[in-house]
Amino acid sequence: AATPAPAPTPAPVAESAGAEDDVVPTYGLDKEIAAAMAAKQDPKLEAEVCNWVGVITGTPKPAEVSTQEWLKSGVVLCQLANKLRAGAVKKVNTGKLAFMQMENIGNFLAACRDLGVGESNLFSTVDLYEGKNMVQVVLALYSLGGAVQVSEPNFAGPKLGIPMKANTRNDVKR
Repeated sequence: AATPAPAPTPAPVAESAGAEDDVVPTYGLDKEIAAAMAAKQDPKLEAEVCNWVGVITGTPKPAEVSTQEWLKSGVVLCQLANKLRAGAVKKVNTGKLAFMQMENIGNFLAACRDLGVGESNLFSTVDLYEGKNMVQVVLALYSLGGAVQVSEPNFAGPKLGIPMKANTRNDVKR
């Protein structure tokens, strides 16, 4: 009688040393897109936007965390919207559950629309929550700074960007 072949031994699993090791490697088009996004990133603009948000909300970005980590829960963004226009976000979820945090981001985006930010200047929830497009998140916040200068002329806080008025009447939500 023939003896069965031995089962292949599984490859050893490397232990994760930190968050950097948990990142899935990208290949092909995904890698090219990631490289293009990284090339568009403007650290100076990001720092300016983070400072503006931190001053208005009273919640400065800690140096040891990324912008994505700082804003991911949506709480700081909702605080920002409510400082720019009282009651802009009616409900701010403080829970750690993903759907609550994503709801905060969605509520913030709705407030941005009400404050005059054009749809093409906004980001999608996953752009921030999953860190898919932080360049667009920073640009949206910069656009919010300009829109607020027009839509909320009595806002006495710090200014960011160029005053702009977007015709949002025919904008379609993404």
